[in-house]
Amino acid sequence: MANKYREKMSRLNRAKQFAPFDALSGLSIALAEVRRRHNAVEKTEMGEEELKELNDTFMKLKKHDLIKCVYYEDGEYLERSGELTGIYIEIRTIEIDRMKISMDDILELYILEEV
Repeated sequence: MANKYREKMSRLNRAKQFAPFDALSGLSIALAEVRRRHNAVEKTEMGEEELKELNDTFMKLKKHDLIKCVYYEDGEYLERSGELTGIYIEIRTIEIDRMKISMDDILELYILEEV
């Protein structure tokens, strides 16, 4: 006659039975990308007065200023705040906490704290 009792399962093996299973791996990532593209907005064209205001702010920037920037990237407007770690006029780029942002993509720029 066969043994009626099984050996007790370890906690690790028992936990594996209840682990989530993604049968369609990558589907959630693909859906997020489709959703992002669907919600994409066009880049706003700025008027002459807005460009002058933005240019005046660029002229006041100094390295290590604390700034806030609203910029366009991949169909959406993003906001970034932090220390200005670089200004590269020749390639029209600024760097906030080591992240480079094209000056042409900036919609709004604020100096929060000057050094």
